[in-house]
Amino acid sequence: MTGILPNVGLGCVFGAALSILLCTEVHALLDGHNIDTGFYSERVQGLVAKMSVAEKSRQLDIFRTADMLTNGHVNKSKAEATIGNLSLGVGVLHDFYPYPEIANEVMEMLIQESKSKVPPLVGAEATHGLQMDGHTIFPSPVSLSATFDKELMTAYGRVVASEARSSGVHVTWAPVMGLCRDPRWGRCEEMMGEDAYLAAALGSAAVRGFTNDGVLNSSTATAPLLKHYVAYSIPEGGHNTAPAHLGKRELLSTFVPPFAAAIDAGAQAVMVSYNVIDGEANAGSRYLLTDILRNRIGGNGPRHPFGGFVSADFGAISNLNGVHRVVATQAEAIAKFISAGGTLSGFDFDHKTWTNSIVDCVANGTLAEADLDLSVMRILAVKERLGLLNQPYVQNTSAYHDFITSSAHAHVALTAARKSMVLLQNKADIATGSTSPVLPFDADKVRSVAVVGPNGDQPQCGDYAAGGSWGGDRCGGGPINNGHTSSVVGGIKTLFPSVSVEYAPGISIDDYNVSAPYFTTIQKHSFSTPGGEPGIIGTYYKSTDFTGPVALQRNDHLISFHFLNYGPDASKLNQSAFSAVWNGHVTFDSNVTGGALFDVVTNGGKALISADLWCAGEHVLSWTGDKGRLFYRPVAVTKGQTLPIVFKYAQNDATGDHPAIALQWNLQGTDALASARAAIRNADVTVVVVGGGTSVTSGEGVDRASLGLPGAQLEFVQRVRETAVAARKPMALVVVQGKPFGEPWVAQFMPAILEAWQGGQAQGVAIAETLFGINNPAGRSAMTFPTGADVLPVYYSHLPSASRGGYNNPPLIPGGLYPPASNSDASVLWAFGHGLSYGAAFNYSHLKVSPEAPVPTNGKISITVTVTNTGDVGAEEVAQLYVRDDIASVATPVMRLCGFERTFIAAKEHVDVEFTIDVQEHLALVNVKLERTVEPGTFTFMVGGSSDKIQATASVTVVAP
Repeated sequence: MTGILPNVGLGCVFGAALSILLCTEVHALLDGHNIDTGFYSERVQGLVAKMSVAEKSRQLDIFRTADMLTNGHVNKSKAEATIGNLSLGVGVLHDFYPYPEIANEVMEMLIQESKSKVPPLVGAEATHGLQMDGHTIFPSPVSLSATFDKELMTAYGRVVASEARSSGVHVTWAPVMGLCRDPRWGRCEEMMGEDAYLAAALGSAAVRGFTNDGVLNSSTATAPLLKHYVAYSIPEGGHNTAPAHLGKRELLSTFVPPFAAAIDAGAQAVMVSYNVIDGEANAGSRYLLTDILRNRIGGNGPRHPFGGFVSADFGAISNLNGVHRVVATQAEAIAKFISAGGTLSGFDFDHKTWTNSIVDCVANGTLAEADLDLSVMRILAVKERLGLLNQPYVQNTSAYHDFITSSAHAHVALTAARKSMVLLQNKADIATGSTSPVLPFDADKVRSVAVVGPNGDQPQCGDYAAGGSWGGDRCGGGPINNGHTSSVVGGIKTLFPSVSVEYAPGISIDDYNVSAPYFTTIQKHSFSTPGGEPGIIGTYYKSTDFTGPVALQRNDHLISFHFLNYGPDASKLNQSAFSAVWNGHVTFDSNVTGGALFDVVTNGGKALISADLWCAGEHVLSWTGDKGRLFYRPVAVTKGQTLPIVFKYAQNDATGDHPAIALQWNLQGTDALASARAAIRNADVTVVVVGGGTSVTSGEGVDRASLGLPGAQLEFVQRVRETAVAARKPMALVVVQGKPFGEPWVAQFMPAILEAWQGGQAQGVAIAETLFGINNPAGRSAMTFPTGADVLPVYYSHLPSASRGGYNNPPLIPGGLYPPASNSDASVLWAFGHGLSYGAAFNYSHLKVSPEAPVPTNGKISITVTVTNTGDVGAEEVAQLYVRDDIASVATPVMRLCGFERTFIAAKEHVDVEFTIDVQEHLALVNVKLERTVEPGTFTFMVGGSSDKIQATASVTVVAP
């Protein structure tokens, strides 16, 4: 971003990446209404000067593109019905997820019809990949944070941005910069952990990838929009959108710095959240949106305040009136938002209400036109920085098709999944007579594997992944993603085709009835084409009755689709009115007592006409759109059996409904637990795959009172563990979910536990590689694992008077389900930064601090430590540097992260790891006057492999210069 925004000469020194400008004498001199007008070019100011108030209002509005399309092409009549008068222009398009050709088509029509000729921005959700088939699905943010790898985060940002920009998307709704400190909250999976420094470092690295290191007008860069500003991630009771309870000092010390770092790295937009802080609604807070965001946060270079725009989270403006009741009318809510420093609507009101309210508020003086102009300039400036005012079209339409099939992009996603694996514990299984750690399994000796548990053959990608059926498979979307995504069963079968794999789900994710049906999407490894190739052949017709010429035929890999705005292929079919027949074979990895059941999950309301399935010539499933499921019949199957399958599906036009479909099966049978136990007895080793499910136990609006394994999964784990011990068979537990779990029994009695989080499209392969030692795990947990929800909070960087010790509860079972109250770690199962590797052990020594003399408050400190791998296997270690302010004017954390380095160390070798500490950046605090300052005194640095495994310390004295 260097050189894009001029230095306006505020006369006050900004800190580096994490610094917050808290300079009261400057604030007193600046007019909050025009603090950043100097950022905007004459061209931008000239465009605003020529616009009517109605035109200005349109630049601050967001529109659903799906409502403007017919059969994959823009429909002017629909556009007029959606937008209104096209001559007034359009600010931002959303729910588009375009191909480059349709992006150019829509852009051309809207520019030509507008008076100002200003192109719209196209925005899209991109938390861990763009939400559309073909776009790489990365691990969810909580998973990415476990990598502790800044270079990887930059690579992730580059991949997502290049795929997005090549499709016609300009603004990526990512990364998320909140901190999850209450894992009951469903959106923890979207956060990069609990620590401010880690989130700031990883988030800013991702921003550099998204922006192509600040070259926004390139064909591979997008403007990142940061979510969710601010303190949205610590809601009361863990309830989504609930109030946040914290003071301004904690807000500035902990929750603002990650946003400051990402803005400093080049983020161009911020989404303001739904919540209130101390009774003030964020979306109407001038303190947050102007005093802090504009005047105090360094961004776009350390001497520049933030010059981007502020979007409302969807509904945050209307909540000012409808929920928080801080204004009486919708018009007052709009005026309050813009006056506070807001820019873009979040689908809060119909477009006519939005425009008319702004026109009326300017006319009656409720909204100053200077504030309106400034908001418009902010969004136009982002369009200018992206180069859209000169070139609004996708120039190289072929680049998109290259990117979405890129093996290089898939490799980055696989690397991310590998690096996110956190080995929580790996002990010898004494109960089965073993004296060696359970993992890794020996691929040369294992001939059969039992995979049991609800997530064994069901990938979990997260709430904002490119999705198949909402309620089916969130990892699909279409044939490209279907071909890339793998489950644990699929990963093992792909890597070890000669190994026999038997799968038994045994239990559903969230049902306490152990015999309840559990439907999962049939994965690609279970299908084969009529010619014997992996996958299933789809034949598509333009008609809705399976007649006429074939419009499209392809290998869809599996039947899981989220058709969005274009149907299966906009170039060959109607947008979403068509019929299709899938032919192939399905192979069962399970013995199902009483037979397997098939079902279809659909979404899109009016879309479905009919869905029928034949298996081995028998009509086993029938759905109609008006009557629902007519019947479904069990199919008798045994492990290894292959049966022919035909699935017919027809749907009406469902423009704007985003229709989706997934073909699923229930392999529980009449005695699911017995099937799982039999599989364990028959196998050499067992992998138990449990955890959560997107939109079931985590995700937006899916908050949980408990952090234990959902439903009856703990009982299931206990029963299958009994079976493995009795059979003296090795067993490893894999947990797949978007938040830490609190299950003391598991920690006490399961010798090998792998936390796999939500690993994106490559999760199955990465988990299989890790279980068998192809990938030596080195992920570190970015969140503390509590014993349960009843001991929250447990984040590690607490104040000295807080406790992470136990409670005076009696043990629940002999030996203690909860450790004794005197145990200082009684509330914590595994600490922040924890993670193990195979065959490696790391020793920290020779900690050196330079200079040894006292350091001035504007100085720098070099800290080096020797890390030796004393084990027999080479592995990556994440060296973690923590700091404590020994004596301060305010209470400060007992320790907080201030540096980390992930590096490979060969067996019996050592490396010297160096950390550079900028005193102003790393050692400052926010005092009782809300001033950011470095107080002279002593600071203790601590280094080790996790927050609870400190191996070396050193003290530094800081003095006034």
